Parts: sequence; C-alpha cells; structure tokens
Amino acid sequence: MDAAEIRYTSTHEWCKIQDGSILIGVTPNALAALGDVVYIDLPSAGDDVLKEIPFGEIEGTEGIKDLASPLDGMVLDVNVRLAQNPDLMSKKPLEDGWLIRLKPDGPLVLDNLLSAAAYEAMTRKKRAR
Repeated sequence: MDAAEIRYTSTHEWCKIQDGSILIGVTPNALAALGDVVYIDLPSAGDDVLKEIPFGEIEGTEGIKDLASPLDGMVLDVNVRLAQNPDLMSKKPLEDGWLIRLKPDGPLVLDNLLSAAAYEAMTRKKRAR
C-alpha cells in the first residue's frame, strides 16, 4: 500500500480509499504503544458507524484503544482474520491489519485528515513532550 494514498486521524487511525469505500486501520505508532494485541472488538458487517464515535476497541498488553471513524457510514466488511491472528496488525498494519471497510453515508472525502508528513510531525511533537 502506497503511504501517499493513506490519510491519518489525530486519534491514530489510518484510512485509505479503495473501490469507493474506505479501509480503516490503526497506525503502527498506536500499535507500538498498545504492546502485544490480545483482543479486538469490531462491529459486524451491516452495522452503522458514526463519525468520531467509538465503533470498537483494541486491547494490548500495555493499554486499550477505542476505535473511531472519520466518516459516518455502514460497515461493508470486517477483517475476520484478526480475531484468529491479532498479530497481523503488528506485522503489516497498513496491509493485512485493516479493521473495517466502510461505505460512507455521504461523499468520500478525506481532505480533513492528516497526510503522512503531517501525522509524523504530530507524533514527533507528542513524543518530544
């Protein structure tokens, strides 16, 4: 997956437009902070997701992260492989570690999200504190 095609939220989700839908996952930075992933709670296909309202969570050995979407929409697909193998998230978070595929309720626009460079600058600033 080309990093230039990916946009980021300030809450450490990554988003990629693919075939008129959006793949949503968790950034490598957030996964590193969580430690080893031990549990993932995701919605089911057909569930509605609301912008910035938690739709699930990831539990790691070092903490828990709520999952949020940058858009309202309906879950088209869930990465069921993560239930059996949560390590996929840490090994290839931007490829095999996607969580859900979302069909947006409105226009598929991610312009309000961070570019890779802006996300990296944000995380560098937070680490420096």
